[in-house]
Amino acid sequence: MSQPARQLPATREPRRSPTPSRVAPPARTPATRPTSTPPRVRARRGSHPAFWLFSAILVAGLVLGVVALNALVVNTTYRLEAVEQRQRAAAESGAALEVQVAHQSSPSRISRWASAHGMVLPDSDAVVPLQVVGPRVGDAG
Repeated sequence: MSQPARQLPATREPRRSPTPSRVAPPARTPATRPTSTPPRVRARRGSHPAFWLFSAILVAGLVLGVVALNALVVNTTYRLEAVEQRQRAAAESGAALEVQVAHQSSPSRISRWASAHGMVLPDSDAVVPLQVVGPRVGDAG
């Protein structure tokens, strides 16, 4: 026959401290095991019609907004070009008017016009300059 199993010497259990306040509580509690039934998994279905309706309305709104913004930009561009064209025309007209003023105010042209209409220069002794004594321009009062 075989020999009985030998017995191990009895081990002493570690001594526990009489003050439980020195023992730190566990950092976390052990996780509970899941129940024997697995959680219900929803069967994947097609997207909800409300989602498609909302998406279609959102996309249509965005497209409409982009088209409206583009129309505003084009309209503003046309108006800006029209204003620039009017400014160029006004500048050209102003330059032509300056040339006309310079021509009309030239002394030789005024002299020819006066001669053509029977005007003559006065005799030098016929002109008497007057000197008026009065307050000076800078004096108040």
